Amino acid sequence: MKTIKQFTTTIRRDATRYLSFPDVVKTTSGKLVCAFRNSDRHYPPTRLETYLELMDSTDEGKTWHNHRQFPHNPKGREQYSWHCPRLTLMKDGRIALLCDLGSTEVKPEIYLCFS
Repeated sequence: MKTIKQFTTTIRRDATRYLSFPDVVKTTSGKLVCAFRNSDRHYPPTRLETYLELMDSTDEGKTWHNHRQFPHNPKGREQYSWHCPRLTLMKDGRIALLCDLGSTEVKPEIYLCFS
């Protein structure tokens, strides 16, 4: 059985924003990648004020750096809010990102991409 280290860390803090739904994956090189939602509020968020963001850690989660917005803007993005990102390390070493694109006005969609 594999032992998992547990500790508390702050990945990002911003008292003016609603940072939520983090997910973390460990790459084959040992780097941790975290995806999370950055929004103006919990629900219903303002579509154009909701971002999917990423950060990295190279010291097993003790510190986090390389804060950036997810670079892809899918067609129709102005209709949706990012919601609940999930990361998975694939057998070939790529990272899969799965995320809901939610809205109160249109049918929600699921977004999937690979690194």
